[in-house]
Amino acid sequence: MQQCSASSRDSLNQPVSSINAPLPVPFTRVMYVPRERKCRRFCGDLDSTSSIEDWIEEAEACIGDDSWTVRERVAFLLDHLGGEARMEIKLRAAAERQTPELIFKVLRSMYGAKQTFVQLQKGFYDRKQREGESLIEFSHALISLMDSILVSSPHGVPNADQVLRDQFVEQVKDVALKRELKRFVRQTPHCTLIDVRSEAIRWNEEGKGEAIPPAAQLWCNAAQGRVTESPRPNDSTELREIKELLKHQQAQIDEITKRLDDLKPSSNEPSVPLTRPNGSRRCLRCNKLGHIARYCRQQWPVDSGSRSAGGTTRGTPVEEIDECASPVVTSQETEIGIEGLKTSRLVCPTVVQRLIGKCPTVTIQMGGVPVLCLLDTGSMVTTITETFFDQCFRQLAPDALKKCGWLQLRAANGLNIPYVGYFEIDVNVLGQILPKQGVLVVKDPENIDMSKKKELVPGLLGMNIIGQCYNNLFEEHGSALFSVLQVRRAETGWKDALLQCQRTSDPFGPGYIGQVRVQAKHPVQIPAGTMRLVTAYCPKTFSNVATLFEPLGGDGSGGFPAGILISPALLQSSQTTICVPVVNVSTETVYLPARAKLGSLIKVEMVNQSDQEISFKENLQGSVSEIVIQCQMSASVSNHSELERVELSGLSEAEREVVKHLLHKYQDVFAKDDGDLGCTTLIEHHIPLLDNVPVRQRHRRIPPSQWEAVKAHIKQLLESQVIRESCSPYSSPIVLVKKKDGSLRMCVDYRQLNARTRKDAYPLPRIEESLDALTGARWFSTLDLASGYNQVPVAEADRSKTAFCTPFGLFEFLRMPFGLCNGPSTFQRLMDRIFGDQSFQSLLLYLDDVIIFSTTVEQHLQRLELVLSRLRQQNLKVKLSKCCFFCPKVRYLGHVVSAAGVSTDPEKIAAVVNWKQPQTLQELRSFLGFASYYRRFVKGFSRIAEPLNALVAEVIRGQKTKRPKVNLGDRWVKACEDAFQTLKVALTSAPVLAYADFSKSFILEIDASFQGLGAVLSQEYKGKCRPVAYASRGLRPAERNMRNYSSMKLEFVALKWAVAEKFREYLLGNKCTVYTDNNPLSHLQTAKLGALEQRWVNQLAEFDLDIKYRPGRNNGNADSLSRQSSTPLVELASIAVVPEQIRQSVTDQGQVCRVNKVSVFPRPLKENLGVLQEADPVIGRFLPAFMMTMAIRGWSELQG
Repeated sequence: MQQCSASSRDSLNQPVSSINAPLPVPFTRVMYVPRERKCRRFCGDLDSTSSIEDWIEEAEACIGDDSWTVRERVAFLLDHLGGEARMEIKLRAAAERQTPELIFKVLRSMYGAKQTFVQLQKGFYDRKQREGESLIEFSHALISLMDSILVSSPHGVPNADQVLRDQFVEQVKDVALKRELKRFVRQTPHCTLIDVRSEAIRWNEEGKGEAIPPAAQLWCNAAQGRVTESPRPNDSTELREIKELLKHQQAQIDEITKRLDDLKPSSNEPSVPLTRPNGSRRCLRCNKLGHIARYCRQQWPVDSGSRSAGGTTRGTPVEEIDECASPVVTSQETEIGIEGLKTSRLVCPTVVQRLIGKCPTVTIQMGGVPVLCLLDTGSMVTTITETFFDQCFRQLAPDALKKCGWLQLRAANGLNIPYVGYFEIDVNVLGQILPKQGVLVVKDPENIDMSKKKELVPGLLGMNIIGQCYNNLFEEHGSALFSVLQVRRAETGWKDALLQCQRTSDPFGPGYIGQVRVQAKHPVQIPAGTMRLVTAYCPKTFSNVATLFEPLGGDGSGGFPAGILISPALLQSSQTTICVPVVNVSTETVYLPARAKLGSLIKVEMVNQSDQEISFKENLQGSVSEIVIQCQMSASVSNHSELERVELSGLSEAEREVVKHLLHKYQDVFAKDDGDLGCTTLIEHHIPLLDNVPVRQRHRRIPPSQWEAVKAHIKQLLESQVIRESCSPYSSPIVLVKKKDGSLRMCVDYRQLNARTRKDAYPLPRIEESLDALTGARWFSTLDLASGYNQVPVAEADRSKTAFCTPFGLFEFLRMPFGLCNGPSTFQRLMDRIFGDQSFQSLLLYLDDVIIFSTTVEQHLQRLELVLSRLRQQNLKVKLSKCCFFCPKVRYLGHVVSAAGVSTDPEKIAAVVNWKQPQTLQELRSFLGFASYYRRFVKGFSRIAEPLNALVAEVIRGQKTKRPKVNLGDRWVKACEDAFQTLKVALTSAPVLAYADFSKSFILEIDASFQGLGAVLSQEYKGKCRPVAYASRGLRPAERNMRNYSSMKLEFVALKWAVAEKFREYLLGNKCTVYTDNNPLSHLQTAKLGALEQRWVNQLAEFDLDIKYRPGRNNGNADSLSRQSSTPLVELASIAVVPEQIRQSVTDQGQVCRVNKVSVFPRPLKENLGVLQEADPVIGRFLPAFMMTMAIRGWSELQG
């Protein structure tokens, strides 16, 4: 059709006479010229086949041309609206109909879906594939429902495509197709609905061409628990006979039902029976006058009929009367709450027995009150009625009933059960006292006679109490609990309930891995008289594990087609796939359906044949000798016997029994051997790299004599599932290290991997901070995790990065190995997540070392049980041989902690006694690092170690690298040897430091000299002043300048350093008394200070300090810390050039610098001063000219 603009059409319609007239005002109406696309007219009437969304989709397709203006699109929509829809848009405000989007919004609000967002979601999730509906039609229906949801709320369904795909897979009618689609989704997780639908259509088309024998088809249907009609048009003869038999049985059931209805009284019949024509009424059942058989209470007679009143025989054969015609009902059925079951109704006793069973009742004690309860293992809670609670418990504890609005009770049919609240009470069950068990108080049943309320059972015993009772009995008696006297003599039903608890806690027995199914898409053919290995799979992943396959039924014939036998077997597993031998002993081919259950897989332990011994025993009474095989296993001592030998000497006999009972309760937390490791799921170790270039190194040569040790270690790690074989591009070498006992330990050299790993900044606890939390503790227990790092899994994506190479192959870690730079941070994060709320309150954590502390034995029991329960919850194992329980003194992190305080560990310090003199810089640094770890125990540590620190600084100053390989040689002088020996003595005789008690004030003694700073932090304890920590340091070069730092200023430096830096954590928020031997320092508030001192005062303002003056003779502790025995040669050399002889003399002779009296040279060298000056390379050149000048000036006294 030809198109023209609106202005051209207006000009054509104007009369000729008005051409020269003034231009009229532009007309705002826009006319639409129809184009090729068509859109039906919408008048607001919707039928079942169309919706407003369909019309909007058509309209958007027509107005989608970019050449159209907004006014043209709006005009198009108005021209295609009619009736009430057009009127609705016309009556709306102009702002609501300016654009097509606004018009669509109005129409959707008027004619769109009236359902809420929740209702639309429910409709979507309830939509299933209907009978006869094709896959394409089903997918279209789901897409339409999802579009409605997104229109209602565009962002209401995140990942809408994935939800749509999953709904299609879950609601497909064909079970086998659903299984295949789920497998397809697992293999291609990013597929869409269209991909899944295409796969489903392809699978259906492939399955139609494959014919399955009738016997196999019948067996498949029976295995799935249903009888379905074959999709083929011609049914087999066997199926046709089954259908006819079902029809015949259905007809018989209909006939019996009709006769039963005839026997029941009709609701519209009169209450008084009609009389016979002759006025008499005779019962056909008992042959008595006055009533009819319908109202007779006697049974039908055995004979075929009864005589009527008229003398004729009117009989009803016994065969024609159903046994359900007997009107028998007992009061017991009425008591249990069967609604409408009256004694006057005709109810068959057999039917009652089939429908109604007896629930066992037991009597328990709640707070000493006997309560009759129904024993119900299907209930999660224990309840009593409100009436019984008011009678027995309301007066005992009026305020015991608590509200719990967060709990909602539902019956098996989904209906809510109203309840009043709950209370906690001690319950006595089977001789077990269960403290503080929760019992719900439910409302009484409505519409029940008051007389019948008394006959109702008031309580219901649920699994919260039954399960706890079973756990207590099992922990005490193990699997022999059913032979316990109180269980054998218990009321009826208790044994069944405990058996149900046993099945619930361990339904498949120990070592159960999973069910085994046929891995095939179609039925597997087993020819007659043959054995075939059938590929099967187990959903759980397993590898390198000895497994026992047990078929269904136990004997290998249960649940399989006739002729199929499967015997138990030990199978070699590979990931999730195994091969099961299946034998067909019949004469016909048998088909196993796809995914049919074959049996179960159980993990077993292989017996080492080398541990068996065979002995022979001769039978003297006969000529035949017997062979007796005795299996003598060299098994390790069980945890049970080890727990019995735990050292508990500090406890009484009763307390020991309680502790041992607690340890036996959690004996599964303790590792049985080195290979018994747990594995937590709370955290995974990640290895973030700076780049993706693999770290690849060759393996290092291993002596052939150590091959067996490496093989055994790798085998143990494989059996413990710590490592697995790898095909990773990463490869790190292994290193063999000798242990203390001479055995070898295999380590992996991850230095190159660590260099390219992004470091984790998670902090480790400060040991000094941790030890300060032990204030007041008297009992201590330490736990050490068994190979703690190996109990943390490595993330799947990072396992390949842990690969290590050996002469026997490439392996990678499944658990976190030792040697990774971020390993300590990951493990400390795990421990903080488990015990973070108890840290510093009841226990201390440092990696895999845990110390539990308390003031009383009872408190210690509670804290120890809390720790063990959390370890069990997170599946972590503890090494029992490295644990200590209920000790007054324990070793922790190189220290000995006790109620008296903290001291150095004698075992660690014992190595200092035989420490040889350092020969190299590296050995000297190693000694200083070890000694510095215990510097808080050594009074005046910096003063003693000053010569050694000076020697280190001197050696480093002349080297280019920070770690030079330099022999000390002649640099090791007498002062160094004295400092070395003094430190060894100080470490081996270090005092016991007191714990800091933050409820008391502190005492700080400070002192400063031109040799260093010293401070002693202490507290009063039982009238004595006990040191908490020592601190000292040397002066910095700037602080040695006496012009800038006076004695008062140095004392101020010591105060600022000790308070604001060294002991800040102790003193912040606590009152402290400071003692100093500098009197002006005690008047800081009134003294006139410079800018630097004012800044120091501001730093001290946040502390509560009371500065007092004490003379130096009474301030010996801090004063001795600040004095040093020699002047550092490094700082002296930085001030002036000193000859070698003077340098040696300074080192040997003692002090050079003293307060208020400075001497450059030692006093004993005054008589040799002239000789030394002439020999000096600098002064010797200057000395003749100086002497000549003095002689010219007349200073003749200098010539002598």
